[in-house]
Amino acid sequence: MKRLNIQTHPELKTLSFAARPIVYTKHAKERAIGKGVTLSKSIYISAGDVVELEIVGNRASKIVVRQAMTNNVDRIMVLVPNGDGWTCITVWTNHKNDNHATLNLARISA
Repeated sequence: MKRLNIQTHPELKTLSFAARPIVYTKHAKERAIGKGVTLSKSIYISAGDVVELEIVGNRASKIVVRQAMTNNVDRIMVLVPNGDGWTCITVWTNHKNDNHATLNLARISA
């Protein structure tokens, strides 16, 4: 397994995915309600949305996306491939100015 992060692998900024259906785990639905996040039936992942990518073999096994929710708040979702779509396993919010000063880069693959 290899884990890439936008901080150590800026080329992730160019990654995008066409609109695909998305399903949510029970946990993700509960988190969305608690955080006030609206859930959609599909997701388009634009260049610049992917902040972390986990690869097993030569395939993406998990991605973390960050998308604007309001002017001040971003929605972060952890997605795993699911056939032609995605399964969201969790969701949370971050303030747009969150600079991840506490991010532990040691757990990210070089």
